[in-house]
Amino acid sequence: MEDLGRLDEKGYLYLLGRKHGIINTGGIKVIPEQVETALLQCPGVAQVVVGGIADPIRGQKVCAWIVKNQSTLTAGEVLDFCHKKMRPHHCPQRVIFLDEIPLNSNGKIDRIGLTKR
Repeated sequence: MEDLGRLDEKGYLYLLGRKHGIINTGGIKVIPEQVETALLQCPGVAQVVVGGIADPIRGQKVCAWIVKNQSTLTAGEVLDFCHKKMRPHHCPQRVIFLDEIPLNSNGKIDRIGLTKR
């Protein structure tokens, strides 16, 4: 697998995500892990997985599957937070709330199953 990263001015390596997981939304590349990191700072978000879902016009849309730790959290509040913290093309176009993040038989996030929701 190919990982994406960057070196800072002191030579420290920062891993940003995996190349195969990049979301291509209208020609703009979005790294899901960066969006997840920002969303985890949103009050009321306990867990999050970000991925691309099919879009007939853009190719893919950014989607966030979220487990709340605050029952009153709404998709509107999540999107308001995103628009304040992220570039517009990184903000999810769809927010789906889940009771738990599904795992596959290997104990990893079932990303294929998520995209079918």
